[in-house]
Amino acid sequence: MRIRLTAASVLAVLLAGGAAAQQQEPTSGRAFVDEAAKAAERAQQRDKDLVREMSEEATKAVEGTPSGAETVGSTAPPANTATRTPNLDKPDEPDADELVGQKIADRDGDPVGTVRDVMRDPAGNEAMVLVEETGGAVKGIILARILPAQGDADGYYVDLDREGIAELPSYRREGDRWTMLD
Repeated sequence: MRIRLTAASVLAVLLAGGAAAQQQEPTSGRAFVDEAAKAAERAQQRDKDLVREMSEEATKAVEGTPSGAETVGSTAPPANTATRTPNLDKPDEPDADELVGQKIADRDGDPVGTVRDVMRDPAGNEAMVLVEETGGAVKGIILARILPAQGDADGYYVDLDREGIAELPSYRREGDRWTMLD
């Protein structure tokens, strides 16, 4: 690293050198210049040392600064869990709270099961309806796929056939959360 000396610092060094030269009788003008150059080099070395120390202190300060990657008491659920979230409805979807306890049929009109809960999907993007099938498995169905039954039929249906429903993710209740099964 190069340190530039200002005219004032060079003058101060020369004057200091001149004072030292007055104490010792210089034998020539060359000795005076050599002494001033040495004094300037010593001042430059002190400045380099000071800059190095300041750089080291700054580096230590940066190393001690949190990066943001540290976790501080996170209470967020794991990515494969979700909790009940009220007011999930969009204007064109059924009222989520009214769906709990309702019977759901597949697109052919065959019973699928009963709505047990409504939540956000694990990614937090979509409202999901958790339907307990007759066999006990709980399937997560995106709320937008639940439609009011047509004609004289009561309840709701999902726009999937039995194969499509079988491929949906299954969930298990753990305390107040639903966990997606692998």
